[in-house]
Amino acid sequence: MSQEPQSISSAWANNPPVNASKVEADYDFLADDYDDLIKQWAYEGPRIGVELAKQFFSLEDLILDAGCGTGLTGEFLYNQGFTNIIGVDISQKSLDKAVQRQVYRELVKANLQEPLSWPDNTFDATYCIGVLTYFPNHFPLQEFCRVTRPGGWVIFSQRVDLFEDGGHGTEYNSMESQGLWQQKYISQPIAYLPGHSEYAQKILVYYLAYQVTQ
Repeated sequence: MSQEPQSISSAWANNPPVNASKVEADYDFLADDYDDLIKQWAYEGPRIGVELAKQFFSLEDLILDAGCGTGLTGEFLYNQGFTNIIGVDISQKSLDKAVQRQVYRELVKANLQEPLSWPDNTFDATYCIGVLTYFPNHFPLQEFCRVTRPGGWVIFSQRVDLFEDGGHGTEYNSMESQGLWQQKYISQPIAYLPGHSEYAQKILVYYLAYQVTQ
C-alpha cells in the first residue's frame, strides 16, 4: 500500500480539511484502501454508533446515513436489522464501494455543506459517524434537524478537541436554545483511531444523540 494514505490521515490529525473539494479529492483517493486502513487503525466508529442506533432508533425508521463513505456504517446498521437506509456522500468513488454492499435503499452524491435535497421531516433519523470533523460550522446539523421529523433522532460523532476548543459544542448548545433539538446522550471521550500513531490516545471523540424538537 502506498504511504500517501498514511500521510493524508496524519495531516488530518492536526488540520482536518473543511474545503469540500479537498475532502472529496482525499476520499476519492482513499476509497480503494479505506476499509483496510480503518481496520489497521482500529477504528470503532461504526460499531459504537450502531449501539446508539439500537438504543434510540426503531427498526422500521427511514434513516439518512450522512457521509456514508464506503458503506461501513450502513452495513453495521443493516446487520442489526435497520434496512430502510438512504446514504449520501461527497465522494463518488466511496459511493461506488458502498453500492456493492447492497445495504442501502438509495445512494446519493451530495455536498453536506450545501442544503440537502429532501423536504422537511423526510427522515425518522439521521446518522453521521466520523464525518463532522470536515465542516467549518454547524450548518449540516441544522439541515439534519430540518430533514428529520420532530421526535426523530440525530446521532453523530465529533472530535473532543473540536467540540471543546473549536466551538462546536457551543454551537450545538445554541441549537438547543433555539428549540431545534435536545441532547439525550453524550459518551465519555473515546479514542478515535487508537491504532494510528498520530491519533492513538491523543485525539478522542464523543458520540452524541439528540432528539429533534421542531
